[in-house]
Amino acid sequence: MHVKGRGTKPKAPWWTEELETIKREVVDLHHQLHAAKRQGLPLDQILEARKSIKELYASKMRDESTRHFREFCELQTKENVWSLTNRLLKTATPRRPPVTLNRDGTYTTNSQETAKALLDHFYPGDSPDTLPRHHELRSDMTNSPQSHYDPPFTQEEVLECLRQMNPKKGSPDSTT
Repeated sequence: MHVKGRGTKPKAPWWTEELETIKREVVDLHHQLHAAKRQGLPLDQILEARKSIKELYASKMRDESTRHFREFCELQTKENVWSLTNRLLKTATPRRPPVTLNRDGTYTTNSQETAKALLDHFYPGDSPDTLPRHHELRSDMTNSPQSHYDPPFTQEEVLECLRQMNPKKGSPDSTT
């Protein structure tokens, strides 16, 4: 069931009436742009106005938030934001893995026992080969398969693959 909201969304404490006015202008220009596009009117003037007002909006927002943060930092007394943060980081103990581990109703008593219990659980020892199939598989491990190399790719195959790739998608190893 839908719950009725409180009315307005909370805004940042540094948000001003000037920012609200500029934001409204950006939204209005956006609506004008779409209306002109639907009617087939020229868009150059509206696009230029929207671009300049968005740049003004971004710079005003950045300036106002920076100013508010500076005020916040200046309001701090002897124990300001950075000294408090640094002191907390110095006194905090680094997180260590648990030394005790519940294993079949009993607990380990030291880190070596815990490490051994974890290793035994996640990497159990190999059991001896009990089936004849195991012996066959192990004996075949040293034999290399008798296969012929695939023929090299032709230039046409490479070009066809490149044509099928989507240029808008990044490679799987890209970090962006």
